[in-house]
Amino acid sequence: MTQEVGEYTLTPEEEQSFLMWELGIESVTTLEERGPVQEEDKWLIPGMVSTTDTFVYGESMAGKSFLISQITASLVDGRDVLGIKPYTSGLKVLLIANDSDGGLEYQERVAKLKTNTDNVFIMQKLGKLSAADWEDLYEYVKLEGIDAVILDHATAELDGDSNRREPWVDLWGRLGRFGPGVARILVGHGTDSRFEGRKIKRPMGNAAATQLPRARVHLFAPGDIRNPKRVLELDSNNACVDPIQCRRGEDGYIELDEEADEKQRQRSTKTTNQNKALVEAALSAPGRKTQVEACQWIAQQPGVDLAHGTVRTKLNRMKDIGWDRDKGKYVRVL
Repeated sequence: MTQEVGEYTLTPEEEQSFLMWELGIESVTTLEERGPVQEEDKWLIPGMVSTTDTFVYGESMAGKSFLISQITASLVDGRDVLGIKPYTSGLKVLLIANDSDGGLEYQERVAKLKTNTDNVFIMQKLGKLSAADWEDLYEYVKLEGIDAVILDHATAELDGDSNRREPWVDLWGRLGRFGPGVARILVGHGTDSRFEGRKIKRPMGNAAATQLPRARVHLFAPGDIRNPKRVLELDSNNACVDPIQCRRGEDGYIELDEEADEKQRQRSTKTTNQNKALVEAALSAPGRKTQVEACQWIAQQPGVDLAHGTVRTKLNRMKDIGWDRDKGKYVRVL
Protein backbone atom coordinates (compact mmCIF):
# COMPACT_ATOMS: atom_id res chain seq x y z
CA MET A 1 0.00 0.00 0.00
CA THR A 2 1.40 3.39 -0.97
CA GLN A 3 1.56 5.90 1.88
CA GLU A 4 0.65 9.50 1.11
CA VAL A 5 2.05 12.31 3.29
CA GLY A 6 0.37 15.58 2.41
CA GLU A 7 0.61 15.86 -1.37
CA TYR A 8 3.73 13.71 -1.54
CA THR A 9 3.57 10.00 -2.27
CA LEU A 10 6.25 7.94 -0.53
CA THR A 11 8.39 5.56 -2.53
CA PRO A 12 8.36 1.90 -1.37
CA GLU A 13 11.74 2.44 0.34
CA GLU A 14 10.51 5.59 2.11
CA GLU A 15 7.32 3.85 3.14
CA GLN A 16 9.35 0.99 4.62
CA SER A 17 11.51 3.45 6.58
CA PHE A 18 8.41 5.29 7.77
CA LEU A 19 6.78 2.06 9.00
CA MET A 20 9.97 1.01 10.80
CA TRP A 21 10.08 4.40 12.56
CA GLU A 22 6.37 4.28 13.43
CA LEU A 23 6.60 0.74 14.83
CA GLY A 24 9.92 1.24 16.56
CA ILE A 25 11.72 -1.39 14.46
CA GLU A 26 15.49 -1.12 14.08
CA SER A 27 18.14 -3.51 12.81
CA VAL A 28 20.70 -4.90 15.24
CA THR A 29 23.37 -3.19 13.14
CA THR A 30 21.76 0.21 13.74
CA LEU A 31 21.41 -0.50 17.45
CA GLU A 32 25.03 -1.65 17.76
CA GLU A 33 26.25 1.50 16.00
CA ARG A 34 24.94 3.44 19.00
CA GLY A 35 27.00 1.20 21.26
CA PRO A 36 26.84 -2.34 22.68
CA VAL A 37 24.46 -3.19 25.53
CA GLN A 38 25.95 -2.34 28.93
CA GLU A 39 24.90 -3.57 32.37
CA GLU A 40 23.72 -0.03 33.11
CA ASP A 41 21.20 -0.45 30.29
CA LYS A 42 19.61 -3.34 32.20
CA TRP A 43 19.90 -2.28 35.83
CA LEU A 44 19.48 0.67 38.15
CA ILE A 45 20.59 -1.50 41.07
CA PRO A 46 22.42 -4.64 39.82
CA GLY A 47 20.29 -7.77 40.17
CA MET A 48 17.69 -5.91 42.23
CA VAL A 49 16.01 -3.08 40.30
CA SER A 50 15.63 -3.32 36.54
CA THR A 51 15.57 -0.32 34.22
CA THR A 52 12.17 -1.65 33.07
CA ASP A 53 9.89 -3.79 35.30
CA THR A 54 10.63 -5.13 38.80
CA PHE A 55 8.28 -7.08 41.06
CA VAL A 56 8.95 -6.94 44.81
CA TYR A 57 6.90 -9.32 46.93
CA GLY A 58 6.73 -10.94 50.33
CA GLU A 59 4.28 -11.89 53.03
CA SER A 60 2.54 -9.26 55.12
CA MET A 61 4.79 -7.70 57.80
CA ALA A 62 7.97 -9.00 56.12
CA GLY A 63 9.25 -5.42 55.78
CA LYS A 64 8.56 -4.69 52.11
CA SER A 65 7.81 -0.98 52.59
CA PHE A 66 11.04 -0.54 54.56
CA LEU A 67 12.98 -2.23 51.75
CA ILE A 68 11.20 -0.06 49.16
CA SER A 69 12.15 3.04 51.16
CA GLN A 70 15.78 1.89 51.16
CA ILE A 71 15.66 1.28 47.40
CA THR A 72 14.18 4.76 46.95
CA ALA A 73 16.99 6.37 48.94
CA SER A 74 19.55 4.41 46.91
CA LEU A 75 18.15 5.66 43.61
CA VAL A 76 18.15 9.22 44.92
CA ASP A 77 21.57 9.49 46.59
CA GLY A 78 23.54 6.44 45.46
CA ARG A 79 23.86 4.61 48.78
CA ASP A 80 24.22 0.81 48.85
CA VAL A 81 21.24 -1.46 49.41
CA LEU A 82 22.32 -4.52 51.39
CA GLY A 83 25.81 -4.25 49.99
CA ILE A 84 24.74 -3.61 46.38
CA LYS A 85 25.71 -0.26 44.88
CA PRO A 86 23.41 1.33 42.28
CA TYR A 87 24.71 2.17 38.83
CA THR A 88 23.21 5.63 38.96
CA SER A 89 21.86 8.19 41.42
CA GLY A 90 20.17 11.55 41.50
CA LEU A 91 16.94 10.03 40.20
CA LYS A 92 13.43 11.28 40.84
CA VAL A 93 11.09 8.68 42.36
CA LEU A 94 7.29 8.65 42.54
CA LEU A 95 5.73 6.42 45.21
CA ILE A 96 2.04 5.56 44.68
CA ALA A 97 0.53 4.21 47.90
CA ASN A 98 -2.96 2.72 47.78
CA ASP A 99 -3.03 1.30 51.32
CA SER A 100 -4.74 3.20 54.11
CA ASP A 101 -2.13 5.64 55.49
CA GLY A 102 0.46 4.14 53.11
CA GLY A 103 1.57 7.63 52.12
CA LEU A 104 2.24 8.59 55.74
CA GLU A 105 4.29 5.43 56.26
CA TYR A 106 6.45 6.16 53.24
CA GLN A 107 6.86 9.80 54.24
CA GLU A 108 8.15 8.74 57.65
CA ARG A 109 10.37 5.90 56.42
CA VAL A 110 11.98 7.83 53.56
CA ALA A 111 12.51 10.94 55.71
CA LYS A 112 14.30 8.90 58.41
CA LEU A 113 16.84 7.76 55.82
CA LYS A 114 18.01 11.40 55.42
CA THR A 115 18.03 11.34 51.63
CA ASN A 116 17.25 14.23 49.28
CA THR A 117 13.49 14.32 49.81
CA ASP A 118 13.09 16.94 47.04
CA ASN A 119 13.50 14.01 44.64
CA VAL A 120 10.87 11.78 46.27
CA PHE A 121 7.19 12.30 45.52
CA ILE A 122 4.28 10.47 47.15
CA MET A 123 0.78 9.97 45.83
CA GLN A 124 -1.76 8.67 48.34
CA LYS A 125 -4.67 7.06 46.51
CA LEU A 126 -6.88 4.79 48.56
CA GLY A 127 -8.23 2.08 46.30
CA LYS A 128 -8.00 1.53 42.56
CA LEU A 129 -6.73 4.18 40.17
CA SER A 130 -9.28 5.23 37.57
CA ALA A 131 -8.54 5.42 33.85
CA ALA A 132 -8.38 9.21 34.20
CA ASP A 133 -5.91 8.85 37.09
CA TRP A 134 -3.60 6.75 34.92
CA GLU A 135 -3.71 9.26 32.06
CA ASP A 136 -2.94 12.13 34.45
CA LEU A 137 -0.06 10.12 35.93
CA TYR A 138 1.47 9.50 32.50
CA GLU A 139 1.40 13.24 31.84
CA TYR A 140 2.73 14.17 35.30
CA VAL A 141 5.61 11.68 35.16
CA LYS A 142 6.64 13.10 31.80
CA LEU A 143 6.42 16.75 32.89
CA GLU A 144 8.15 16.22 36.26
CA GLY A 145 10.91 14.09 34.76
CA ILE A 146 10.25 11.12 37.04
CA ASP A 147 12.81 8.32 36.61
CA ALA A 148 11.17 5.53 38.65
CA VAL A 149 7.54 4.82 39.55
CA ILE A 150 6.76 2.54 42.50
CA LEU A 151 3.23 1.20 42.96
CA ASP A 152 2.46 -0.30 46.36
CA HIS A 153 0.58 -2.51 46.10
CA ALA A 154 -0.70 -4.70 43.27
CA THR A 155 -3.81 -6.16 44.90
CA ALA A 156 -5.82 -2.94 44.86
CA GLU A 157 -4.96 -2.27 41.22
CA LEU A 158 -5.81 -5.62 39.67
CA ASP A 159 -8.88 -5.45 37.48
CA GLY A 160 -10.29 -8.89 38.21
CA ASP A 161 -9.35 -12.13 39.92
CA SER A 162 -5.67 -12.20 40.95
CA ASN A 163 -5.58 -15.93 40.14
CA ARG A 164 -6.21 -15.22 36.46
CA ARG A 165 -3.53 -14.16 34.00
CA GLU A 166 -5.36 -11.28 32.29
CA PRO A 167 -5.49 -8.83 35.25
CA TRP A 168 -1.71 -9.10 35.71
CA VAL A 169 -1.05 -8.65 31.99
CA ASP A 170 -3.28 -5.57 32.05
CA LEU A 171 -1.56 -4.07 35.11
CA TRP A 172 1.94 -4.59 33.76
CA GLY A 173 0.73 -3.09 30.49
CA ARG A 174 -0.55 0.02 32.26
CA LEU A 175 2.77 0.40 34.08
CA GLY A 176 4.62 -0.08 30.81
CA ARG A 177 2.88 2.97 29.36
CA PHE A 178 5.12 5.19 31.48
CA GLY A 179 7.52 4.45 28.67
CA PRO A 180 11.24 3.85 28.19
CA GLY A 181 13.47 5.72 30.59
CA VAL A 182 11.03 5.24 33.49
CA ALA A 183 11.63 2.20 35.71
CA ARG A 184 8.51 0.54 37.13
CA ILE A 185 8.49 -1.24 40.49
CA LEU A 186 5.36 -3.12 41.54
CA VAL A 187 4.94 -4.32 45.13
CA GLY A 188 2.83 -7.40 45.85
CA HIS A 189 2.06 -9.97 48.49
CA GLY A 190 3.55 -13.42 48.83
CA THR A 191 1.15 -16.34 49.07
CA ASP A 192 0.08 -17.50 52.51
CA SER A 193 -0.35 -21.07 51.23
CA ARG A 194 1.81 -23.86 52.64
CA PHE A 195 2.98 -27.26 51.44
CA GLU A 196 3.55 -29.93 54.08
CA GLY A 197 3.59 -27.17 56.67
CA ARG A 198 6.28 -25.15 54.93
CA LYS A 199 5.91 -21.70 53.39
CA ILE A 200 5.70 -21.56 49.61
CA LYS A 201 8.04 -19.10 47.95
CA ARG A 202 5.78 -17.57 45.33
CA PRO A 203 3.58 -14.50 45.02
CA MET A 204 -0.12 -14.48 45.68
CA GLY A 205 -2.10 -14.95 42.47
CA ASN A 206 -1.31 -15.99 38.91
CA ALA A 207 2.22 -16.81 37.72
CA ALA A 208 2.02 -13.87 35.29
CA ALA A 209 2.84 -11.66 38.29
CA THR A 210 6.46 -12.79 38.02
CA GLN A 211 6.59 -14.00 34.41
CA LEU A 212 6.26 -10.53 32.89
CA PRO A 213 8.74 -8.37 34.86
CA ARG A 214 12.48 -8.58 34.16
CA ALA A 215 13.44 -8.78 37.85
CA ARG A 216 11.82 -10.50 40.82
CA VAL A 217 12.69 -9.61 44.43
CA HIS A 218 11.36 -11.87 47.18
CA LEU A 219 11.69 -10.73 50.79
CA PHE A 220 11.26 -14.00 52.66
CA ALA A 221 10.81 -14.69 56.36
CA PRO A 222 12.06 -18.30 56.75
CA GLY A 223 10.53 -18.75 60.19
CA ASP A 224 7.93 -16.96 62.25
CA ILE A 225 7.23 -13.51 60.80
CA ARG A 226 7.96 -12.04 64.25
CA ASN A 227 11.51 -13.38 64.03
CA PRO A 228 13.78 -10.67 62.51
CA LYS A 229 15.61 -13.13 60.21
CA ARG A 230 15.01 -12.46 56.51
CA VAL A 231 16.34 -13.73 53.18
CA LEU A 232 16.31 -11.54 50.07
CA GLU A 233 16.05 -13.70 46.97
CA LEU A 234 16.87 -11.99 43.67
CA ASP A 235 15.84 -13.64 40.42
CA SER A 236 15.99 -12.18 36.94
CA ASN A 237 16.53 -12.79 33.25
CA ASN A 238 19.76 -10.78 33.21
CA ALA A 239 21.65 -11.55 36.42
CA CYS A 240 22.41 -14.28 38.92
CA VAL A 241 22.70 -13.13 42.53
CA ASP A 242 23.03 -15.37 45.57
CA PRO A 243 20.34 -15.03 48.24
CA ILE A 244 21.20 -12.29 50.72
CA GLN A 245 21.00 -13.22 54.38
CA CYS A 246 19.51 -10.26 56.22
CA ARG A 247 17.34 -9.24 59.15
CA ARG A 248 14.95 -6.51 60.23
CA GLY A 249 16.75 -4.05 62.43
CA GLU A 250 15.26 -2.49 65.53
CA ASP A 251 14.02 0.45 63.42
CA GLY A 252 12.37 -1.90 60.91
CA TYR A 253 14.76 -1.41 57.98
CA ILE A 254 16.35 -4.42 56.31
CA GLU A 255 20.04 -4.87 57.10
CA LEU A 256 22.70 -7.44 56.31
CA ASP A 257 23.02 -10.33 58.74
CA GLU A 258 26.82 -10.46 58.89
CA GLU A 259 26.89 -13.54 61.11
CA ALA A 260 24.55 -15.52 58.84
CA ASP A 261 26.48 -14.37 55.75
CA GLU A 262 29.75 -15.58 57.24
CA LYS A 263 28.24 -18.96 58.12
CA GLN A 264 26.85 -19.26 54.59
CA ARG A 265 30.27 -18.43 53.10
CA GLN A 266 31.87 -21.06 55.33
CA ARG A 267 29.30 -23.65 54.28
CA SER A 268 29.78 -22.71 50.63
CA THR A 269 33.57 -23.04 50.92
CA LYS A 270 33.25 -26.39 52.67
CA THR A 271 30.85 -27.68 50.01
CA THR A 272 33.13 -26.49 47.20
CA ASN A 273 36.17 -28.18 48.74
CA GLN A 274 34.21 -31.36 49.43
CA ASN A 275 32.89 -31.53 45.86
CA LYS A 276 36.42 -31.04 44.51
CA ALA A 277 37.72 -33.89 46.69
CA LEU A 278 34.76 -36.04 45.64
CA VAL A 279 35.47 -35.57 41.92
CA GLU A 280 39.19 -36.20 42.34
CA ALA A 281 38.53 -39.38 44.35
CA ALA A 282 35.92 -40.61 41.84
CA LEU A 283 38.27 -40.19 38.87
CA SER A 284 41.22 -41.78 40.67
CA ALA A 285 39.27 -44.79 41.96
CA PRO A 286 40.45 -48.20 40.69
CA GLY A 287 38.35 -49.83 37.98
CA ARG A 288 36.66 -53.20 37.60
CA LYS A 289 34.33 -52.59 40.54
CA THR A 290 30.60 -52.44 41.01
CA GLN A 291 29.16 -48.98 41.47
CA VAL A 292 28.47 -49.72 45.16
CA GLU A 293 32.07 -50.87 45.71
CA ALA A 294 33.43 -47.80 43.92
CA CYS A 295 31.31 -45.45 46.08
CA GLN A 296 32.43 -47.24 49.25
CA TRP A 297 36.08 -46.71 48.19
CA ILE A 298 35.47 -43.05 47.30
CA ALA A 299 33.72 -42.35 50.62
CA GLN A 300 36.87 -43.41 52.50
CA GLN A 301 39.17 -40.95 50.70
CA PRO A 302 40.53 -37.81 52.43
CA GLY A 303 38.33 -34.72 52.19
CA VAL A 304 35.18 -36.59 51.07
CA ASP A 305 33.62 -37.27 54.48
CA LEU A 306 30.34 -38.66 53.10
CA ALA A 307 28.39 -41.91 53.37
CA HIS A 308 28.77 -44.09 50.28
CA GLY A 309 25.07 -43.67 49.46
CA THR A 310 25.46 -39.89 49.51
CA VAL A 311 28.56 -40.21 47.32
CA ARG A 312 26.54 -42.06 44.70
CA THR A 313 23.66 -39.55 44.85
CA LYS A 314 25.96 -36.53 44.47
CA LEU A 315 27.96 -38.08 41.64
CA ASN A 316 24.75 -39.00 39.80
CA ARG A 317 23.73 -35.33 39.89
CA MET A 318 27.00 -34.07 38.43
CA LYS A 319 26.84 -33.40 34.69
CA ASP A 320 30.55 -33.86 33.98
CA ILE A 321 30.97 -37.22 35.80
CA GLY A 322 29.38 -40.49 34.72
CA TRP A 323 29.50 -44.21 35.54
CA ASP A 324 31.18 -46.38 32.90
CA ARG A 325 29.86 -49.95 33.27
CA ASP A 326 32.51 -51.44 30.98
CA LYS A 327 35.38 -49.92 32.95
CA GLY A 328 33.66 -50.31 36.32
CA LYS A 329 34.54 -46.78 37.40
CA TYR A 330 33.55 -43.11 37.14
CA VAL A 331 34.89 -41.22 34.14
CA ARG A 332 34.82 -37.67 32.89
CA VAL A 333 31.86 -36.96 30.56
CA LEU A 334 32.67 -34.58 27.72
